[in-house]
Amino acid sequence: MAVARAGALLRSAAVAGAIAITFGASAQDCSETNWKACQGKPWVVGDRMDTPIGEAWWPNKLWGKDDEAGSTNWYTRPDVTQRALAEARTGKVYRLARPYTSEVAPQIRTLG
Repeated sequence: MAVARAGALLRSAAVAGAIAITFGASAQDCSETNWKACQGKPWVVGDRMDTPIGEAWWPNKLWGKDDEAGSTNWYTRPDVTQRALAEARTGKVYRLARPYTSEVAPQIRTLG
């Protein structure tokens, strides 16, 4: 009985070791220094590893290789502009940017 139990324990340990080696090796391969090995992981975009998160996101297929505006191209489409205007309810304006002046950042020259 003790021999059979020891044999079963040994087999379980061998299987667990093989699983640890298999999964441990693949986890070590996919790292910040070896991001090309991350292909197939759930967070990867697309099926190629051009960048650490997957396929290259530039140039955008919609705008072409010579595009310089990027996603701001959407703002020139009439349907997008109309949807944005329809969202305005109160006409209230919020300042979202921080004003930078020569007092705050002396390296900025003011014009005029």
